[in-house]
Amino acid sequence: MLLQTVLWLAFTTLAFADNCYWRNGGLQTVAKYQPCSNDTSDPLSHICCKIGEGEDTCLPNGICQAFAPTEEYLGLYFRESCTLQNWEAGGCQDLCSSGDEQSKNDVTVTPCDGTPTSEFWCCGNTTDCCSDPNLEKFKVEPTFSGVITSSLLPTSTSASISPSPSSPSTSSNANATDTPTPSPTSTPQNNESAGLSTGAKAGIGVGAAAGVIALIAIGVLIGRRSHKKKKEVTEATSYYEPAKGELPPQYRHEAPMDEVSRHEAPATQAPVELAGDERAYEAPDHGR
Repeated sequence: MLLQTVLWLAFTTLAFADNCYWRNGGLQTVAKYQPCSNDTSDPLSHICCKIGEGEDTCLPNGICQAFAPTEEYLGLYFRESCTLQNWEAGGCQDLCSSGDEQSKNDVTVTPCDGTPTSEFWCCGNTTDCCSDPNLEKFKVEPTFSGVITSSLLPTSTSASISPSPSSPSTSSNANATDTPTPSPTSTPQNNESAGLSTGAKAGIGVGAAAGVIALIAIGVLIGRRSHKKKKEVTEATSYYEPAKGELPPQYRHEAPMDEVSRHEAPATQAPVELAGDERAYEAPDHGR
């Protein structure tokens, strides 16, 4: 019983490992697609090529080459399927698989130098895809290690939006980016600011300091003049405080105290008396 269980588990594991999946996770149902290696420690054990009847050969870099003399695609290279259903974690030769049709089919790939050991590959069956600046290329290691293959674009079109093939003017314009195109003056402005940081900024700093000093000096002079004017106005309008009940000089209306304007009576005027020689008249005494 134990032996039967072990054999069943081994058969189930082997059958599961023989399954090959497309990039979209769909199962490859053609039995001719099989792993390139039976050694599970070999990264090529995850790569599936059409080797069931000897139609393909597995290259060390994880790419399949059509090799059978009767094969319609004799000599062509393909990115095919993988024993891992989820390609996101690595372990599969993931190139030319971003499109909807690419993710569920074998895709023809081309070595840019024409040899199976080429460092750079593109999607297509001729080297024209390598020279097209609008098409991405892939850097493929000579020995497959299970690491996700890096997608490369020419320097002139890196991070670019691929223009329509019918637009030759955009294909020659190598600096188009998927971010908004900077204005033509953006680069000169950057260069100018870089120049200012080395020499002109020092002069600007000195000039600014001198300007601040000049403004301070002008402020001091204005303050002094204002203080002086206030002092003069204060002195001109000051007056003494009169005593209680006394009017200030500007409100007095006294006449000048000179001899002409005095109206007092002379102090030496003699008193007036009756004349002393006037005789008194008495009535006659008729009784004697």
